[in-house]
Amino acid sequence: MISIIITAYKEPKTIAQAIKSIITNRLEDCEIIVAAPDQETLNEASKFSQVKTLKDPGKGKPIALNLAISKAKGDILVLTDGDVFVSKNSIKQLLTQFSDPKIGAVTGCPVSLNNKDSMYGFWSHFLTDIAHKRRLKASRLGKKFFCSGYLYALRKKLLKPIPEGCVVEDGFFSHLIWQQGYSKESSGLWDLFRYSKSLKQEFWALGLIVFRVYLWLAIAYKFKFKKEKSSQNLWTRIESTK
Repeated sequence: MISIIITAYKEPKTIAQAIKSIITNRLEDCEIIVAAPDQETLNEASKFSQVKTLKDPGKGKPIALNLAISKAKGDILVLTDGDVFVSKNSIKQLLTQFSDPKIGAVTGCPVSLNNKDSMYGFWSHFLTDIAHKRRLKASRLGKKFFCSGYLYALRKKLLKPIPEGCVVEDGFFSHLIWQQGYSKESSGLWDLFRYSKSLKQEFWALGLIVFRVYLWLAIAYKFKFKKEKSSQNLWTRIESTK
């Protein structure tokens, strides 16, 4: 059996399309679980007879995933988000890889829907495109890489509960599977400047570098100096990306 888990938070406007995109994959012997802390999102999800809803405590995605995984019946888990719209047959393509017993996880290829002519759109396209290329290269070389948290599938038997304080659950699961000797499949700064096609994009590229350095320093400060332990205190919900 396949369990598809959608984690969401205040996404009543996108959750229906996310569910519909999964249904169009026409999967057999599968369940769809939507975990969210807000009733608005759960109400929209419950309109689909194929969906089971779970109200999580609202303490972050890792805790929501732990809850949903504990309720999932499938041997293979497909994890995605409430604002991700999967393409037709994309989940089937992930699942075919598990015919090889040595495969522990398979990651999808995120494609940004934002306009590349804006700064944030440019950032989103660069980060998703380059990450996918690096995953493909690492897969060919037999090296470790992180699955994309937007869409990936895993063998449930290989998983452990996500520990408190973990802020990158996709990285945690990827590393956990790698440690057990299983493989993962995938359907730098120089890359950033090669990706830029105009002077305006070069300027945006510099802005992304500054932003990423600031982000890493801010997280390190909270972990090392403020001794933050809970992922709920490390991340703040940003509505502008919706």
